Order: sequence, then C-alpha cells, then structure tokens
Amino acid sequence: MSDVTLLRKLTFRSTLKFGKFFDLTVQDILNSKGYYGKEYLIWVYYSASKITFMPDVLFELGIEPDKEIEKPGCVEKELTRSYKGDALQVIKEREKEVLGNDGYLEKCRKGKASRDREEKDLKIIKQRNDNRKFSAYNLKSKNQNN
Repeated sequence: MSDVTLLRKLTFRSTLKFGKFFDLTVQDILNSKGYYGKEYLIWVYYSASKITFMPDVLFELGIEPDKEIEKPGCVEKELTRSYKGDALQVIKEREKEVLGNDGYLEKCRKGKASRDREEKDLKIIKQRNDNRKFSAYNLKSKNQNN
C-alpha cells in the first residue's frame, strides 16, 4: 500500500478547517484579526507540514522566497520562531513604507486600544453571565425545585 501525502495549498478564499479559526477563510483572518492573524498564519505555514499557501498569500504574510520551505514538511520550533520574526519584520517594514512612520505608530496605538476595548467588553460580558447565575429569579426557581 502506497503512502499518499495530501498537501493543502490555501488561497485567500480557503477555509482553514482546523485550529482556533476553524471556520474562517484566510482573508477573514487577515482582515479581522490583524497582526495576530498574520502571526498565526505564519506559524501555521512553518509548523503544519501539510499546509502551504499560494504565492500571493505568502507575500501578504511577509514570507520571502528565500524563507519558504519544502512542503510537505515543517521546521524545528526554534527555527519557526526565527522565521516568524523575520516575516513579521518584513510586514512591519512594508507598513512603515506605505503609512509613513507617524501613520504606522498611529495604527499601532489604535490596534492596542481596540484590543484593550475587546478585553474590557469580554470581562463585562463574563461578569453579566456570572451575575445571572445568582439572579433573584434563578435563586427562587432553585428553591422551589428543592
């Protein structure tokens, strides 16, 4: 019996079908998750042996042709960190060229403020859900059932 290796070559419209962004397309991850989405997809490229991307996606992720790896295959954990750092540096340099230094700094500030706001909103939602467990109605119904 021959061993068949399946290699998935993802485009912007491809759905991951694995991991924490299971149901999102590559483009959705890039648009909605920003810097962290790019970081995650770079990690996927270097860590998942049977996943690769089309050249236009690799360019978007900052993976230069000399940093591409032979697929199917992956690289060691330490080398993955190094390659990921290099790719993220390429992305930052491209953004600085396009936006200018001041524009890039403003984008970074907005991103941090947005993440802080999301974390605050999640804490409020969690607190509301915790408070619902001890609402007067829930406690009254628990007492009546016992």
